[in-house]
Amino acid sequence: MKIADYQKQIIREVDLAFEQFLEAMPDLSPPSQAVVEQVKIYCQATGGKRVRGSIAAIAADQNGVEQKTAIRLGVVMELTHNYLLIVDDVMDRSTTRRSQATIHEGLHLSGQYDSFESEMLAIDAGLILQHLAMWYMARIELPENRMTKINQVFHRLIATTGFGQFDDIVQRTSRPPKHESDIIRKYQQKSGYYTFVNPIICGLIASGKDDDKSTKQAEKFGLAAGVVFQLHNDYIELFDDKHYGKAKADDIRDGVYTLLVHDLMTHSNAQKRQELNAIIGNPQANDEQIQLVRQSMIEAGTKKRVAMTLNNYLEQALVAADEGSGFWGQELTNYLQDLLMQCKINETSA
Repeated sequence: MKIADYQKQIIREVDLAFEQFLEAMPDLSPPSQAVVEQVKIYCQATGGKRVRGSIAAIAADQNGVEQKTAIRLGVVMELTHNYLLIVDDVMDRSTTRRSQATIHEGLHLSGQYDSFESEMLAIDAGLILQHLAMWYMARIELPENRMTKINQVFHRLIATTGFGQFDDIVQRTSRPPKHESDIIRKYQQKSGYYTFVNPIICGLIASGKDDDKSTKQAEKFGLAAGVVFQLHNDYIELFDDKHYGKAKADDIRDGVYTLLVHDLMTHSNAQKRQELNAIIGNPQANDEQIQLVRQSMIEAGTKKRVAMTLNNYLEQALVAADEGSGFWGQELTNYLQDLLMQCKINETSA
């Protein structure tokens, strides 16, 4: 089955998951119904690539799991991904996602709720979405020992993602980490485990083909790939004219402590750092100030160094994906490598 077919089936099954979940719920108030509908639209937005769901579905399907079951496992990953995005949007104060308003921003724009209420409603909606995902996981028909193991792995790795989110909040220019490795760890925990490691391992568990070697290989690939994904997102946020559904320079205005920011601060003198600190984390920073940060990254060599770092992790991930084909199949390896190659940066132009 083609990747696009997996993605289409996952989208259809997400719609079914919402329908069945709501049928199992008691009567909801009109405001609750409105929020649920907004979350459903958010999950089905055309900008989503269904990466996590596709990985899990392919890993399971290509290793002997019934296709319907493999798709359902993919749906669980997709719903969980959206739960994490909803919460992340609140944490980062992001106003757009996939070229549409984030959940909390949409609620605020409705004029019915103030900023705090909108954010709390979005957090609650995210938590409900995660419960929907777990409710749907309980409907997957697999041997009990496999489902038990999937649950153990799933919750451990999603909890790890939570710790990555924790560091994403803690790390700021006013509270900078000591080492670059602290930021890399954050990227691995925030993105690598739930985007790659979790769906690969859970897909293999579903097929009964997991072992210590395949788990280690999934981690070797997933942690490198997670860094690639995060660095790519950071990079295009500032330097790519093609917009990927998130407001330009959100990270700078929100004060997100990326590797770009860390490298720039490390290679700036005290006077320059003071100037940058007045911009980074300032929600009112204007376009001219944002351009100053961009230009500073170019002049300090930050842009080129981060591009090189991304491409180094990309090479590691590509090799690890190739090595993993014996565990999870060539079709998944091809998909993973194609996905990552979209993140490659031309160092000459960096």
